[in-house]
Amino acid sequence: MKRLTFTLAILFSPAVGAETDAFLCDRLFAASSYSEAVAPCTSAAEKGDLNAQTTLGELYDHSEGVAADAAQSARWWGEAAAIGHLPAQNLLALKYYYGGTVFGPEEGWTQDYNKAMEIWRSSAERGEPTSQFMLGEMYKLGQGAPRNPETAYAWFMLSSQGGYKLATDGAMEMSRSMTPQQKQQARRLLDDYTLLFSKKTALQ
Repeated sequence: MKRLTFTLAILFSPAVGAETDAFLCDRLFAASSYSEAVAPCTSAAEKGDLNAQTTLGELYDHSEGVAADAAQSARWWGEAAAIGHLPAQNLLALKYYYGGTVFGPEEGWTQDYNKAMEIWRSSAERGEPTSQFMLGEMYKLGQGAPRNPETAYAWFMLSSQGGYKLATDGAMEMSRSMTPQQKQQARRLLDDYTLLFSKKTALQ
């Protein structure tokens, strides 16, 4: 009986080594087999796989294997971003920041600094240096919030401390134009942010 049970378990279990939709999605996308990647990526994305949702958004964004569809990109990136998936958050925030890409507006996207800041703040407060840098840029330029040199400096410095070298230049630029009082306030903010939002704190 034990031997029969074992045999039935083998016969009716998933094939050993069978590729999951999520694995197929990753493998086919990496191989630039975009048309073949659409079906497994869609299947895995519908099951909640964050990497597949992000990849599917990219396929729709770049018209790779499917027709370009900004609404589909926003949908799938939005689902992954809402769970805190950093790649999806960055892709979606950049679309809102530029209303497309750094090269210009794109059909289906509208520039929305408030949405971009909301997304980047979510990951910045979890210790992500690139998002902290972008918050510094937005506070420096008054995008999505009133211009605030002290807050910009604090985010730049926190990003720099997390290893994002470009943020060091941003902090130095802000420091050169700040009054002694502003620098004092900025350092107090940095102390607070370091305690709450540093990369080291996020890993604890």
